[in-house]
Formats: sequence, structure tokens, C-alpha cells
Amino acid sequence: MIGGVSLLIVTNSDTPFEVSSLPIRAQRIKEGVKIMAKKDPSPWTSLALLTKIGFGMITPIMAGMLIGNYLDRRSSQGGRLYLILLTLLGALAAFRYLVVSSKRL
Repeated sequence: MIGGVSLLIVTNSDTPFEVSSLPIRAQRIKEGVKIMAKKDPSPWTSLALLTKIGFGMITPIMAGMLIGNYLDRRSSQGGRLYLILLTLLGALAAFRYLVVSSKRL
């Protein structure tokens, strides 16, 4: 389909066949939109999605805090350098997860 018009090619045997010009990804997106339009998400599905996003965001932040705190206790500097750096890294990872997961919706 090109702009809503089918492209027909005639071969030597005079039998036309249709050639789809949409890439595979565009066809999958089109199919996904049709599926999402048909589904009315239940409250449980919405709650599961919110829980998944929440855990997906809090996990890297907490991991960064715990590992940073552990490394700060093990180092002889006495500061909070690792805690701050790894917490910020976890926050960046959580933000990236949020962006990627919102594109999939």
C-alpha cells in the first residue's frame, strides 16, 4: 500500500499481485493499534501496569543507594561520594526505563 493505494505489478503471465510497501515494523505498529483499540483495559490490568512501572523505577534507585552506602562504608574516605554517584546513576536508569516503557504503550 502506498498512501492508501495498492501497488499492483503485472508479470509476463498477466497475473497481478499486490506488493506491500509498509515495512514490517510499521505493520506491527498498525496491528498493535488495532489490538489496543479493541481492548478496554480492566482496573486490574491498569494496576498491574502501574505496579510494574513503579517497581521498575524504584529498583535501580534503591540498588544504587545500597551499593553506594556499602562502598562508602568500605572506603577510608569517610564521605558520601559513592552513595551520591550511584544514586544519581540509579535515578538516570529509572528515568530511562520510564521513557522506554512509555514508548511501548
